[in-house]
Amino acid sequence: MEKDYNIKTLFFFDFDDTLIESITPENGVSLYKKLTGKRLQLRKPWEWWDKEESLDVIFSFSKPKKKIQNIQKHTYLLSQKPNSTLKTILLTARKHYLSDKIKKVLNKFNLYFNHYSFKDKNRIKKAEIIENYYLNIYPNTEKIIIFDDRDKEIIRFTQLKTRLLKKGIETKIIHVK
Repeated sequence: MEKDYNIKTLFFFDFDDTLIESITPENGVSLYKKLTGKRLQLRKPWEWWDKEESLDVIFSFSKPKKKIQNIQKHTYLLSQKPNSTLKTILLTARKHYLSDKIKKVLNKFNLYFNHYSFKDKNRIKKAEIIENYYLNIYPNTEKIIIFDDRDKEIIRFTQLKTRLLKKGIETKIIHVK
C-alpha cells in the first residue's frame, strides 16, 4: 500500500463483540448443530474463533451493535467524500483465511471499510499493527479512534496512546461493552 500524506484521522473497529454481537463457543456449537445438523468438535473453546463455521453461525444468528454500527457507517461515508482526510479500518484478531466470510457478515449489515486488517501468521498485536504499519502508510496522522471490547487489547491500546502522545498523535479508545 502506498503512503498517503493527506490522511489525518484513523478509525479502527474490532469485529467480534464490538461491531457484531458474537456468539460464545458453547452457544455457537449448539447453534451450529441446529443450523446444519452436524456436530462441531472443539478441543479447546478458543478454537471456535479460528473456525469458518463460527462465521456461518454469526451470519445466521448475530446482529450488529447498533450504536457502533451507526458510528462506523457515518465515518465510512465521510471517508468517501472527495478530499476526505479520514480512513476506516477493520482491525480484527480473526485470521486472514476467514476474511471472505467476515466481509460477508459485514456486508449483510452494510458495514464497509477503507481497509481490512486480519491477524497474520506472526500473531502481531493490534496496537503494533497500528503503530508499525498504519502510521507508516498514513504518516501525517493526527488522531486515532479505536473501538474494541477486549480488556487485554484496551490495556495495549492505552500503552500505545502514551507512546503516540509523545509523537503528537491524539488517541481516543472506546471500550465497547
